[in-house]
Amino acid sequence: ALGLPVTAGQLKEIVDEQKTTWDAEQFEDTLISIVQQRKPDKINEEIRKAYEALKDDNGKVMKDYLKNLLQNTGEKLTPDELAAVEKYPGDEITFTQFREIIDIPDMLDWTLMKRKK
Repeated sequence: ALGLPVTAGQLKEIVDEQKTTWDAEQFEDTLISIVQQRKPDKINEEIRKAYEALKDDNGKVMKDYLKNLLQNTGEKLTPDELAAVEKYPGDEITFTQFREIIDIPDMLDWTLMKRKK
């Protein structure tokens, strides 16, 4: 959601029955809290697991397989987004290339977006 990985626990917090209606400030505060709790090591571990899950029987992530998966699963990618896969030579995608392709955003500084009270 919004380019940010959200865990099941965080989602439960967001949709907790006692918080059925939120104003924009409450929603923003919750997002800030979630972003601040993200740990880069945990994110890298999850990316590594995803990469490992995509490997074929020969232990490789093939470019055509990844491209097909990205085209036909979840949100549809634009041609420009799919071109990110094609910029790498060869038929195989390395972990470093995979990390670049999925481009997880760095920690966001939501405090810059907070309205002055």
